[in-house]
Amino acid sequence: MGLRCCLPLLALTVAACVPQPQPQQPAAANVVKNTAPEKPVRMNGRGKTFAITLENFFTKQQGGTAYIIDARPGWLFALGHIPGAVSIPAKINLDANLEKHEAGLAAAVNSGKTIVVYCSGLLCADARTVSSHLAAAGFSSAIYHGGWDGWKNAGMPVD
Repeated sequence: MGLRCCLPLLALTVAACVPQPQPQQPAAANVVKNTAPEKPVRMNGRGKTFAITLENFFTKQQGGTAYIIDARPGWLFALGHIPGAVSIPAKINLDANLEKHEAGLAAAVNSGKTIVVYCSGLLCADARTVSSHLAAAGFSSAIYHGGWDGWKNAGMPVD
């Protein structure tokens, strides 16, 4: 009786020691290669986002030490914007537009300029969206939270 109760356990132990067959690898001719071009690796998370006051922003804008990004839709940019700003709308092909401006952004940073992003006003999230994409690409930027409304209402110069 002692041997009969141990046989199933013995069979399981032996089965566990026997090597299991491995699945067959496809032949090299059957392997489909990915032909999509590789995207450049971004420097995720290395850029910083911070706030800038109206006074500090104005000083940098007047002194030519700011690379200014208007994150509003292009049609609002066309109606008026902060002098020297470039239009990079947050909601239309943002990553592609940032790539187009990457050389200018790098040159601005290398020359000691501060990247400043603004949108419509305090409740607008577009500047934060653009700034977070800049940070993911390795660029630090300042957000002017007053936006276009705050700038214009303070009597600052406009284009």
